[in-house]
Amino acid sequence: MRMRGGWLLLLPAAVAMRVAVLGGGLAGLGTAVPLLDGGADEVHVYDAEVGPGLGGASAVAAGLLHPFTPKGREIWMGQEGFAATSALLQRCEAVSSERVSEASGLLRLALDHDLASELERASRAGGAAAAAPSAALEQRWLSASDASAIAGATVGAGVEGVAHAPSALCVDTPAYLRALWALCGRIARERGSGLEWRCSALPSLAAVAAAASERGEAPYDAVVVCLGSRASDLAELSGLPLRPCRGQNLHLENRAGLETPLICGKYIVPVGEGGDLLLCGATFEYDPEGLREPPSEAEAAAALLAPLEEMLPSIRDAPIVRCDAGVRALPPRSHFGYVPLVCKLPVEVRGARRGDGGGRSALGGGGCAAWLFGGLGSRGLIHHAVLGRSVAEAVLACDESRLPEHTRRLDARMGELLVSHSDTGHSSH
Repeated sequence: MRMRGGWLLLLPAAVAMRVAVLGGGLAGLGTAVPLLDGGADEVHVYDAEVGPGLGGASAVAAGLLHPFTPKGREIWMGQEGFAATSALLQRCEAVSSERVSEASGLLRLALDHDLASELERASRAGGAAAAAPSAALEQRWLSASDASAIAGATVGAGVEGVAHAPSALCVDTPAYLRALWALCGRIARERGSGLEWRCSALPSLAAVAAAASERGEAPYDAVVVCLGSRASDLAELSGLPLRPCRGQNLHLENRAGLETPLICGKYIVPVGEGGDLLLCGATFEYDPEGLREPPSEAEAAAALLAPLEEMLPSIRDAPIVRCDAGVRALPPRSHFGYVPLVCKLPVEVRGARRGDGGGRSALGGGGCAAWLFGGLGSRGLIHHAVLGRSVAEAVLACDESRLPEHTRRLDARMGELLVSHSDTGHSSH
């Protein structure tokens, strides 16, 4: 049992493991930190980029941290996720020279009567949250004019009311990813653990074992797949039920003087030095042929500017500075909404260390194996820390029951969904 950064890790007394984490985005680094906290001997992060915060959906995320659905209700594990991410942000602020986050609040606009009714009910129900131990669920129902005063700019004439979430945070996600990696480095130095970022886009799980072997290293005890939409690119996992969705953002000059983020299907977020830019998005593009295309300023403007002007009319004259894009991985919808997929994968990786019969088995040996942490969709900020902690506990304890039950909802079907590759040593439960 260990206490670290306000988290209680229920782990064996001694943990000596080499872990490969595939993907250096929010899921990957949100798992690497508690792996190191929990005593992993070595953690190697494999990513196609040369360093954190340089690519992928995590690096272009809007950075809005709040626990609400579009109708103002609490999302699955909303309070727990907000608390876990807030705690991790505090640790990151302590090791970073960059501004990682700020208490911005959030204004959710209602542009039709039905949504206004839903948001007003949710706001009044959440009004008492300000006096609760956690104020994360606090919302206040405002008129459009009151919201404009908070925003520092006039919202659209069609706005019928606004739900104000005063506890919401705005996170600079590239800076946060860099800070997470710096935090990993600090923990590794304090503990004497091995830590390495390896710039490599591996084509399969089998290639993970091969990569260690080629370096003359001991086999990994566990592999955690945190590749987002790229998880299905691994040969053994091509059948994963993750739906890729490309999102493009526009960065505009903040001539409107907006001070507080706005959201209503799309989002407008003040970013940059002194909030001199507006991060606006995102498109929802599902065409598989265009998922990896470079961002298109013209396409993004055609899809985004009209709904953005409904929210903030003065945005129409704002010059476009640049456009970026990322591909999110959406999980199958459940009765709790879009809940990430987290589970032990029913695969074996040839060349990985086998169980030693002494209670701590390794990759493919009936205990610790390959694990999936995916399907964060657009909720990476709210879920990466709380679920990353669960993933680390499960991996280090070789115990899948440490994972929230609903994230393991595909276990019964997983063998059918994954493609069998006899040359990788793949097998099903």
